Amino acid sequence: MIGNIAVQYGINLWNRALFNALQQCGQTFAYRAIMIFLVLAFAAALIAAVQLVFRMRLQILWRQWLTRRLVAQWLGEPRFYRLSIAAPDPDAPEYRIAEAAKVATEPVIDCGYGIANAVLTAAVFFGVLWSASGSAVLFGWRIPGFMVYAAIVYSVLMSTSMMLFGRSPINRVERRNRSEAQLRYEMGRVRENAENIAMVGRIDRRYAPGLGRYRI
Repeated sequence: MIGNIAVQYGINLWNRALFNALQQCGQTFAYRAIMIFLVLAFAAALIAAVQLVFRMRLQILWRQWLTRRLVAQWLGEPRFYRLSIAAPDPDAPEYRIAEAAKVATEPVIDCGYGIANAVLTAAVFFGVLWSASGSAVLFGWRIPGFMVYAAIVYSVLMSTSMMLFGRSPINRVERRNRSEAQLRYEMGRVRENAENIAMVGRIDRRYAPGLGRYRI
């Protein structure tokens, strides 16, 4: 991540030097800048690929560790048997474990990566934005580095809007995951009892319009 930000900062410096050279008709430096850009572009692509591999590898390792831990707790003492007695129709624990391990690891790493990248990028480019924005006059007040304040206000407004509008979909996604797990569980029950269903010769569909619950 730090290497990626360093390359972005190098591209920013390269962009400034190139346009200065073009403005001053510095043809020799312009040709040299093209070679520098090829090096920066190759470095950016290489770092992005390595970053993706490391992030996905971390997600896999964390998910494997968490899945083993949850499965060990489910099989211990023996909870899977006690759950079958306490709840004859459990909410597909094996599917819920797999889905919970995925939801608890992959989005967390992506979110952590995004936050860390945003903080480091803001820290690096704060000075660049401050020097490039100059000052502006608003209602008689001279504001130095006004683009920095504008970026902060924009970030606060967008983050607040995302929190307000994203609160409702969280519960809906949870209900969707629960329904998908239940559907897989019920279809598995039909497959396990395929012989009994075939011998009886009927499935009561009153409990399952469309893709709902099948009962003999």
